Amino acid sequence: MGKRVDTLFQTAAAAFFMFLIGGVPAMAQQEAPSEAQATPESQGPTFTDTVEVNVVSVYATVVDKKGNPVTGLTADDFVIEEAGNPMEITNFYAVGTVQTGLSGGASSAPAMGEGTEVVETPTEIFGSQVAVVFDNTGLEKRQRKGVLKALAPWISSVTNTGGEVMVAAIEPELRILMPFTSDPSMVLSAFDEVAQRESQGDMTKSRKRTMLRDLQSTPSITHEARIEQPPEITPGGGYNPGSSSSGGSTSTVPSTFGSAPHSDTQQALQYLNQIEMHRRQEYNRLGQTLVGIDRLIRGLSGLPGRKDVLWVTEDLMIQPGVDLYNVYFSHFAGAAQELNLDQPEIWGSQLQLIREFQYIAGVSQIAGTVLHVVDASDRDREAASADFKTPELSSFDSANQGGAGVTGGYDMSAVRSQAEGSSYLSAATGGLYFGSSRNYDRFLDRLSGLMGAYYSIGYRRPGPPDGRLHDVTVKVNRDKVDVWTHERVPNPTKDQVLADMAVSRLLIDEGPNPLALNAVLGPSEPAENDQHIQEVRIQIPAKNLVLSEDGPNQVGNVSVAVVAADAAGNPMPPRLLQLTITLPTDRVNPETVAMARLRLMMENDSQDIAVAVRDQGSGMEASAMVHGAS
Repeated sequence: MGKRVDTLFQTAAAAFFMFLIGGVPAMAQQEAPSEAQATPESQGPTFTDTVEVNVVSVYATVVDKKGNPVTGLTADDFVIEEAGNPMEITNFYAVGTVQTGLSGGASSAPAMGEGTEVVETPTEIFGSQVAVVFDNTGLEKRQRKGVLKALAPWISSVTNTGGEVMVAAIEPELRILMPFTSDPSMVLSAFDEVAQRESQGDMTKSRKRTMLRDLQSTPSITHEARIEQPPEITPGGGYNPGSSSSGGSTSTVPSTFGSAPHSDTQQALQYLNQIEMHRRQEYNRLGQTLVGIDRLIRGLSGLPGRKDVLWVTEDLMIQPGVDLYNVYFSHFAGAAQELNLDQPEIWGSQLQLIREFQYIAGVSQIAGTVLHVVDASDRDREAASADFKTPELSSFDSANQGGAGVTGGYDMSAVRSQAEGSSYLSAATGGLYFGSSRNYDRFLDRLSGLMGAYYSIGYRRPGPPDGRLHDVTVKVNRDKVDVWTHERVPNPTKDQVLADMAVSRLLIDEGPNPLALNAVLGPSEPAENDQHIQEVRIQIPAKNLVLSEDGPNQVGNVSVAVVAADAAGNPMPPRLLQLTITLPTDRVNPETVAMARLRLMMENDSQDIAVAVRDQGSGMEASAMVHGAS
């Protein structure tokens, strides 16, 4: 077994320790004092408790049996269950239809006693936020070009309805080529840049086709063959069941099948060696790809509303290499015992990425992100052009175990294994999967319909937010319809929401800033154990804060989340604190800027710092990032 790619995901958790020393509120004012503010009229005491209602939002798409969106539904048509228990729907909005609010009236809030005010935040609907990401670790340029051509006119359908589009690439690190914008010309410029970028897919797919072609053209061996001395296998590069290596780039075997004069059994083992090396290379490539998409999804987590990711990729395999091994096994099935071959189901499970794919699905559910996956592999053309030779009976039987037919020399069961990861992620997040076709226009038309017609449903949970994921089932009281939605939804606390905003700012530099928050670096000083103390100053115009009079001062309260990046750009654990801002009333004017100084203990390799704040008076939230901490 190779070293698991899970370790790549663990870098997101925190490889470094950051300690918040403290926040010292300060202020920066204009020299000229402003006029004294009028004192509000005296009022009698009011005894009112404020109860925050815990409402969880779910996004659901309803389709008929043909996959077309079903519109015109009301809250009365839906049933939401959490862990099998029916929940009360309190907020409802049908995006793409005229139905808004609660039809038939959901039951009102339970009585909480006289003098109690129920504060219920209305559901806020945002325009479409679509991140288009190209997986350049596996895309062939020809396939990428076809998708880009179809996407160009489709972008206007998103931006013309108030939506925003981001363009990104995985190479394997995530690169944001264009932040969210509603300007279609800027998106098209980013597409032009995508078309010029390098892609590893051509080399990978060409090598794989050569391996398959050579294998298909090689005579199979039967049980009568004898095993001779197997070829020497380079450690880390080939078939070595007891190895703990994750794979390497060196090997003594030729680059293609059939290029060395071995006996049949020796050649069969050589094929296995090369398939094993291909599996390990693909395992590592796919692991890096999933790390890149994880970074994007976590970056989207702090943005409000529903987020759609259109992921253009090829061959997201949960069991890398099993498609080649299926062909190999069926080709040499007659000598499987002599060659000591594992069944494909066993062989594929020895090095798989199921946990990593489950992790990506879970992160998407936490972030409120829907994954639409385009597998751009040209499989219909590959199947039509496959002409290696008439398949043997063993190959034909193996290929048809799932009920699918085969083209000569083309194993249709491979299509299912190659698309398994893509279909899993789209289904788990309520998205749309597309593959084995070049009809991108039809797919994008359908995607537009689904993205433009969904339901935002809010239900009340007892007690305050618990910060956990909850199993949710959404049902519709109609026949012959399906509901696409997340299987689990988060119930974040306010602190978690603020921390997510800081992480989004750090990873993709996106987020709201209605408070005109600014973050700048102050001086730093060395500390022990390769650490340093970094001062960060946060500045907010006082006019954007809700301040109250306290004697001769104006006082406000803000919550702050601070997230620093390590040397690789991964977020370290967020630090949370409460600050009180005090400004002398006689010196406050429209130009006054409130400032707070934070001192952070950080690793010397840390680079960027992101800050998110919430004004406790107004509830408004903002985020900002400062570059270059060292």
